[in-house]
This record gives sequence, structure tokens and C-alpha cells, in this order.
Amino acid sequence: MLNWKKILTLGLAAGSVLFSAACASLQDESGSMSSDLQDQKFNEFMTSPVEGAVSIHTIVSGKSKNPAGELTVHGFYGEKILVEKLPWLTSLEIQDIIPVERPLKVRGIYDLKLQLSDKGREQWDAMVKNDSPDNDGYAVLIDGVFYMAFHPRRFYKASAREIVLDGPFDQVVSTKLNKNAPFNYLKLKKAAKAEKQNTPSAK
Repeated sequence: MLNWKKILTLGLAAGSVLFSAACASLQDESGSMSSDLQDQKFNEFMTSPVEGAVSIHTIVSGKSKNPAGELTVHGFYGEKILVEKLPWLTSLEIQDIIPVERPLKVRGIYDLKLQLSDKGREQWDAMVKNDSPDNDGYAVLIDGVFYMAFHPRRFYKASAREIVLDGPFDQVVSTKLNKNAPFNYLKLKKAAKAEKQNTPSAK
């Protein structure tokens, strides 16, 4: 069996309230692994580079307005797009990503259900309030590469922390994000906590 005590400790240390999906992915691979081998596997996951990282940025419409605060990013198909450097939302606040298949005749096309942290929910709300049908919306970057533009949905109720990010996302991308999201959340939370502890307090 997996070392649930160790996983729970790491998860709580990272501030996570949702890491069952990450644990489940390890359990699927565990089989008859020894306890030491399972510990090694978990440590490899936790120390490996973040993959499938998501960030959401405002798209800069028209000419550049603030070059120092903007960034040109490349798309999956070679296109270029100008976005604000500072993201609204990143994998640091996305606890899980669940593909939701669209009710279409063409299979393998998905929207994504995001499970957000409390801060992530606040950021999404702020995005909605900042959005306008007159602008180009927001850019979804995956590992720093532009994937698509979108306008955000509103939460269906005030207490909700799940929101659907309208696609289309293909099966390869959806699977990648689903597999990596819980681990990315844990890794980034752990890194953020370590950075905070190592930053001298202002006097």
C-alpha cells in the first residue's frame, strides 16, 4: 500500500485540500511495489519539473500599451500573441483539472472543469468582473505556450470553487493537464512556502 501518512503530511505542508487525484495516479502504478519503491516513486514525482503548467493572462488588444509589463508568446501553431506578463491565475491555485467531454458527434473534444483554491476563486471572480465583450478576452498558456483565448464563465453559486473553462481542448492536452494538475499544485505550494520561509522579514 501507499505511504498515506507521508502523502498526507506533504499535502498539508503544501496547504493542499485536494490531492486525492495525485495519490490515485500513484496508486494505479503501485501494484506490488515495495514501500521503499513507492516512497522513491512519490519523491520522484514531487521533485520532477512542473509539466503541464497553466497560466491565464489578459490579451493585449491592438498596439502595445506597456512594453515592460507585456510579453509576446508563441502559439502551438506558430502564431504570436501579446499578453500581460502578470497572470490572473496559475497552477499554483488550480487544485485539479477534470476533462468534460462535449456532447458533440466528434469525440475527444473537451472542456475543462477547474477545482480552484480560495485565492484562485477570488482571482477568477476578478477576471469575470474585468472582462468585456469588447476586448479579446484571456489567453490560456500551457507551459508558456499560447493554446487558446476565452471569456470566463461566472460561478453558478457564491460558494462554488469549481468552474468550467470552455475549450475546445483535445484529448492529448486534456489528459496531460488532468494527470499533472494535482502534483503541480502540491509542488508549487511547497515551493512558494519554502520561498516565503527563506525571504527575510522586512523590519
